[in-house]
Amino acid sequence: MFAWQGLKQAVHKYVQECQVCQQAKPDRSKLPGLLQPLAVPQHAWQLISMDFIEGLPKSSGYDCILVVVDTFSKYSHFLPLKHPFTAVSVAKLFHHQIYRLHGLPLSIVSDRDRVFTSRFWQELFCLADVRLSMSSVYHPQSDGQTERVNQCLETFLRCFVHACPKTWSQCMSSLSFGIIRVLILLLGNLHSWFSMAMNHVTLASLNQLCQCLSSMNGFRNAN
Repeated sequence: MFAWQGLKQAVHKYVQECQVCQQAKPDRSKLPGLLQPLAVPQHAWQLISMDFIEGLPKSSGYDCILVVVDTFSKYSHFLPLKHPFTAVSVAKLFHHQIYRLHGLPLSIVSDRDRVFTSRFWQELFCLADVRLSMSSVYHPQSDGQTERVNQCLETFLRCFVHACPKTWSQCMSSLSFGIIRVLILLLGNLHSWFSMAMNHVTLASLNQLCQCLSSMNGFRNAN
């Protein structure tokens, strides 16, 4: 019987010295430095995360989804978008679909998409006193909660519209209900969960919005 003494060490050494492996494979080693965990929210819609799902087939003119997740209650909103979208159009969508239900958050976690790094977006939420926490390059773990929701959403979409992929926009309401229903079953208490998830709009956030919108109009007129 053939035996290779020190096979494990030989393979380990070969992989370490292989140029193709070193260039193509991702680095799984432990990152240096101390971790900087995100702040733990005290109530719902105090800390949210946002991300885009792009590259979808066109459905009723939509080809992108804006995913907004509350990191406290795990409640999520899935908002269809059309290319090309800008920071202004995304801000308007956020105002009409998120702010009207939950008010302004204290902090928004996102990646470094061109919308989130734009001057308009940063000035807008700076005036609204909302902290923008963007992930560093090649470090998606900072926005890991939204990435995980994106995986669930994409799995649901494949199951819903496997035969007709161009009809995904028509299934968003049913899909949102399905995901929320799963969360309710996991948490076990429907009433308390919705009380926790649906944050009230405070007078302070209304004042913030009025100041923000007036400053936003001045910012757009100046440019």
